[in-house]
Amino acid sequence: DRGEGVHRNQAKAFAWYLKAAQGGDAQAQRVVGVRYEFGMGTPADVRQAIPWYRKAASQGEREAQGRLGYDLMRGDGVDKDQEQGFAYLMFSSVAFPYSQYLLAKCYADGVYVSRDLVQAYARCLLAPPTEKKVQDLMSTLKKQINDDQIKEATELAARIHKQDQDGDFQSDAMTLTLDKGTSVTMKFEN
Repeated sequence: DRGEGVHRNQAKAFAWYLKAAQGGDAQAQRVVGVRYEFGMGTPADVRQAIPWYRKAASQGEREAQGRLGYDLMRGDGVDKDQEQGFAYLMFSSVAFPYSQYLLAKCYADGVYVSRDLVQAYARCLLAPPTEKKVQDLMSTLKKQINDDQIKEATELAARIHKQDQDGDFQSDAMTLTLDKGTSVTMKFEN
């Protein structure tokens, strides 16, 4: 894969990851999904990626849950299912910080959930700070919210982080306010 001690060969790396994935290794299943989605060592085919993400996600592999959630939200390679996509993003956000950015976008744009700029800014604070997309969204949000809302978002981010660290996140169900203003309790399914 990296060419450490041998010549770099993405096709051979893919073959070894596939072998490990077929043996049930969740991280290898996620890697096979990523390689299918982005065409690394194999032709790009997001439809081939989805089953591997599902296998890894069902074993609790958080990055696979995030990637599957993102694809479900967009309907990329799979039937669009924003409810399950959002659930996967929520569950993956504990260990896959890029999901925090994707959640921030959902709250900023009112996709699936009601638009909530404070929640969006809080999620940005938990996302990878060096990502340009995160920096750009935070900059946009700062122009739309006031200092009190920034303080509220900072406190919310600290609470979310503490819940994640303490394992207080409910992993079987959550209640959300949808983009149409109604509340729904949704259950997470593997």
